[in-house]
Amino acid sequence: MPFSLAAGQSASLGVGFAPTTAGSVAGIVSVVSNATNSPATISLSGAGIQPQISVVPTSVSFSNVTVGLAGTQTVILSNPGSASLNVSQATITGAGFALTGLNLPLTVAAGQSSAFTVKFTPTTTGSVAATLSPVSNAPSSPTSIPMSGTGVAPVLNLSASPTSLSFGNITIAAVVPRKQLR
Repeated sequence: MPFSLAAGQSASLGVGFAPTTAGSVAGIVSVVSNATNSPATISLSGAGIQPQISVVPTSVSFSNVTVGLAGTQTVILSNPGSASLNVSQATITGAGFALTGLNLPLTVAAGQSSAFTVKFTPTTTGSVAATLSPVSNAPSSPTSIPMSGTGVAPVLNLSASPTSLSFGNITIAAVVPRKQLR
């Protein structure tokens, strides 16, 4: 953009920075003129920052959880990025799974993490699959975390003491004293 300045005049030039990727960027602005010290150079630097989302474990699996009871696992949501991670929502597709300790909206500072719990409470026997999808301002959002669980029937443990009872010879339709079985 050519312009002219009279002796003793000054002008301001606006310089902006709009990074398209994360990381450090350096540059130079050169002002070319008919002055003896031309070109005048100005060093520029800036850094593009962005959040990242990392979830450990990368998948959640529950094996052999008794129907009607619950299994739990801790999940760590981390931000290894360079800007704050804002998690606005988390959805679960699939039955029997729930989240506890994930208070949304959630902000995780760069380099920090937050823990929450995944709970699996099967209502029937068999395998179940689900997906946890946290929505955030990370470029990879929404993230998908596969989850699975297996519901198993309750095991009945029955024991009796004594292991046998004898009532002896009893007249038909007679009232017999009861014996205790534990």
